[in-house]
Amino acid sequence: MPNGFLEHYYGTKMDQPCAIAEAIRQHWQSFTFEQARHRFNHRPGAIEAEKVFRAFGINDGAVFFAGKGEENSTLALCTSATASELIKGHEPVLAAAAWKLHQMLNGHPDLLPIS
Repeated sequence: MPNGFLEHYYGTKMDQPCAIAEAIRQHWQSFTFEQARHRFNHRPGAIEAEKVFRAFGINDGAVFFAGKGEENSTLALCTSATASELIKGHEPVLAAAAWKLHQMLNGHPDLLPIS
């Protein structure tokens, strides 16, 4: 993610109406930002949340989950391109990479815990 994105995104509380955050809260598995937008962009404030992504050059991305129970991780990959074309046919490998990263980095002091 671009420097400053998360601070701005959470600082302005854009995570509340964000379509991508809603898909994460509902634990969708292996989805692109565009898929989440298609389903949840009708929510009040979702378009304003999208403006933050665009301001930081994030056009699309993909989300993969790893971990279990309270110790879970969300791997979000961002791109200025279209994510579906970038990940096409690689979802199983990216899901495995998310699990491996979770194992390697779980508890690392530089990770950002987000409820």
